[in-house]
Parts: sequence; structure tokens; C-alpha cells
Amino acid sequence: MARRKKRTKREISPDPVYNNVAVAKFINQVMRRGKKTIAQKIVYRAFDIIKEKTKKEPLEVFEKAFENTSPLLEVKPKIRYRHKSVTATIYKILNTKYYILFNKPQRAITPGQSIVFYSGDELLGGGVIC
Repeated sequence: MARRKKRTKREISPDPVYNNVAVAKFINQVMRRGKKTIAQKIVYRAFDIIKEKTKKEPLEVFEKAFENTSPLLEVKPKIRYRHKSVTATIYKILNTKYYILFNKPQRAITPGQSIVFYSGDELLGGGVIC
């Protein structure tokens, strides 16, 4: 039986300018040493620059950038025939290039080596390591 009280989850209040929780979380990530007003100035200036240069609503651009940085999918890549497959996450960098982040470190991966991606028993595709 636990002796301590259960921790209550704090709700993050939306930011004052755009009234958006995602922007408030981003401001909290930019914040250093508890200087929230400085972090807000940095983010809001960046949003002003986005508005001037793109002539679009900065919140739309922020949400689109947020979508682009999210992982594409989780797969089980196989590098060699006898190699045990480990879960990895795929991120899209450019239209033709992808970044693969393994959950555990892998040994002896070299450029020019082939890699195959599986999702369960289904083959998703393959490629060459650069």
C-alpha cells in the first residue's frame, strides 16, 4: 500500500495571445531557468516574422510544422538475415529521404547495406543505408 498521495496531473493553460495549449507547451519548451516572459517574447516574435514573410496565419504554419515533425510510423526493420529485428520509428526528412531511429543501439550498420521494413508479418518496403 502506497504511503504517499497520488500525484495530480496539472493542466496546462492556453497561452494568452493565441489561446492554444500547443503554443503554451512550445513556450514551456523554449523557456530556460523559469524565464517565461522571455520565452513568450521569442515565440511571439517568431510568429510575427512568419506572418510578415508568408502572409499566412502563424498558428496554421505552427500546426503544419508540428505535423511534419511527428513520426511517420513504427516498424520492425531487419538488417541481416539472422539479425533480430528491433522496433524503430521512421521520420520523413525530405520527399525522398527518411530518418530511422532505433529504440535500441544497433551494431555494425554500414553504408551500402540493405534494410527491410516489416509491420508484423507484412512487408512494407526496403532500402539502402546511406
